[in-house]
Amino acid sequence: MIVLSDIDGMYTKDPNKYDDAKIISEIVEINDNIENSAEGSNSLLGTGGMKTKVNSAKIVNQNGADMIIASGKDATILFKILNGDDVGTLFVCGKDRG
Repeated sequence: MIVLSDIDGMYTKDPNKYDDAKIISEIVEINDNIENSAEGSNSLLGTGGMKTKVNSAKIVNQNGADMIIASGKDATILFKILNGDDVGTLFVCGKDRG
């Protein structure tokens, strides 16, 4: 599943508030630390922010699929994702796809 957003992906902390926030390229387990770091949306257009996206990733992963959050501001982002470029945050499904 691909989720395009107004943010590049999940960060270590809110990049709108903290200059030292770093994007997390890959999340292999949605644990309490990940869930607690997701906050509500700062956007006037957003509804639920990162917390909703993390909850969606949890459901998608539990059902055997990966999910990526990436910036919808980049017109070429889908090409980059399909090309395997390191963009956004990939929530990796832990289930064996064997």
